[in-house]
Amino acid sequence: MNLRKNIKLLALIQIFLAILMAVPMIISYSFKEFKAANSFLYTIIAMILLSGAALLVFNKTELTDFRQRDGFFFVTFTWIIATAFGAIPLVASGDFKSYSAAFFEIMSGFTTTGATSLTDIEACGKGILFWTNKIGTSGVAILAKHYGIPVYTLGPTSTIDMNCPDGDHIHIELRDPDEIKTMWYEKPMAPEHVKCYNPSFDVTDHTLLSGIVTEKGIVYPPFDVNLKKLFDEE
Repeated sequence: MNLRKNIKLLALIQIFLAILMAVPMIISYSFKEFKAANSFLYTIIAMILLSGAALLVFNKTELTDFRQRDGFFFVTFTWIIATAFGAIPLVASGDFKSYSAAFFEIMSGFTTTGATSLTDIEACGKGILFWTNKIGTSGVAILAKHYGIPVYTLGPTSTIDMNCPDGDHIHIELRDPDEIKTMWYEKPMAPEHVKCYNPSFDVTDHTLLSGIVTEKGIVYPPFDVNLKKLFDEE
């Protein structure tokens, strides 16, 4: 494994992530959420400085001849480092009280698991909500099921509600339709009378899941039975 090549490639990925982070920063500024906007800005600066330094050090290293071990190293540390930096604005903005909760939220967003530690989504700023987008899990799970790829969701037991009988009883907040039709555009993107369905989350059917990963272990189907066993062991 060539560590120099992997570090240079990781630095390039982090610069790309820093550029992406400019989008929620602009959204935060547009809604006058200056604390959140500045948290994105300072994180972007830190990422560019650190990644730029790495690129200067390994400037002459050629990104060729990658081996399998390089791939495992690169993928693993891309997730970890991207999530570590991506979680900083959530804490710095004050929307998340702990870094561990912010880390979980960003990892969930990057991997489109849909899991969340948020209990009051409206308390978060618009830029932070954009950065922690949760829509898309159901479609990914359906596609994976079709091609025989196992799907695991990651979430702490604190986010599991044993009093909820099934997915149909999960409350999904419906956000303002104007977020789709007018909020981000100079001109309306749809006639005024058009109705829009704008959910904050989607619900992934449990039959699509191969398991649920918690801090106490992996829970396998049937979930109604094995989740109860997990909580009964406490």
